Amino acid sequence: MTEMKLERHRYIGVDIIPEIISQNRRKHGNATRTFITLDLTTQRLPRADVIFCRDCLVHLPLKNNFAAIRNFKRSKSTYLLMTLSIWK
Repeated sequence: MTEMKLERHRYIGVDIIPEIISQNRRKHGNATRTFITLDLTTQRLPRADVIFCRDCLVHLPLKNNFAAIRNFKRSKSTYLLMTLSIWK
């Protein structure tokens, strides 16, 4: 996302780890790029045109994957783009 031109769009980056959010604010934060600390399985997500969930759910237990997906739906965002891992 750091390479994308977002002059007319707003990007909100979310992570549960405050240190990562602080680092991203310092490195990439500006008028169109904001970063917030949030637990995507339990805390209300901001409504967005698109939720990008890349390489995230693989780090969570399966029950939390379902909680995150329910939370995505609850945000009333328009689209969800995500990567999936296949469990064997």
